[in-house]
Amino acid sequence: MRVLDPQLGEGLAAMCVTEAGGGHPRAITTTITPADGGWVISGTKTFVTFGTDASELLVVGSAGTTPDGRPRLRVARVCANEPGVTVTPRPPLPMVPELPHGEVQLHEVRSTELLDGDGYSRYVKPFRTIEDIHVTAALLGWLLRVARESGWPHDIQQQLLASILMLRPLGSASPASPVVHIGLGGALAAMAQLVETLEPLWADADPDLAAMWHRDKALLGIAGRARAARLDSAWAAISTTGS
Repeated sequence: MRVLDPQLGEGLAAMCVTEAGGGHPRAITTTITPADGGWVISGTKTFVTFGTDASELLVVGSAGTTPDGRPRLRVARVCANEPGVTVTPRPPLPMVPELPHGEVQLHEVRSTELLDGDGYSRYVKPFRTIEDIHVTAALLGWLLRVARESGWPHDIQQQLLASILMLRPLGSASPASPVVHIGLGGALAAMAQLVETLEPLWADADPDLAAMWHRDKALLGIAGRARAARLDSAWAAISTTGS
């Protein structure tokens, strides 16, 4: 999150995008309206990861429309304890139920912090790339720990470590770069193959950890269509620029 907004405080922050109609720009009905030298935000975000635990919220909303009728999206920084903010916990998901999610309702919430630039192209799209990189790295780190504790073959441990190191430079590069998207596509493909290789080894792992893995591994398939579209766009951009 601090890659997108370095001014965030030390506490946990949550990105608030998804609404009843989804996360597409046309689905955003939350409004950001100028008022008394600041901004007033109203709307409902239906699915916010860490929404129940965050001290700050980055809220994507519409600040009007462009000349061609598209929503002009911006991002407002809001304190979670600001008057008018109501966070309701959502039921745990079947996978990674330990991860909290919430619904965030904003009723005439005041903010003086509006982030520079377009809310979608500068924040929402890069956030998805950053999220993919860090979630994948965390998952690989967990798998490496399991591999070491379970005494899995050294070549498996090497592949896991190499996959983690492959992600490190991507995490420090611009999340808007098509080169980063292509590199991330390669890293995700390599991980998918590695996960298949690991399958018979779970018989030698702690049964509780194996059960957790088989419960949560569906996480790897979430947003696969969006990732494929992002990768196609990255290759198209490279082809166009000749980079």
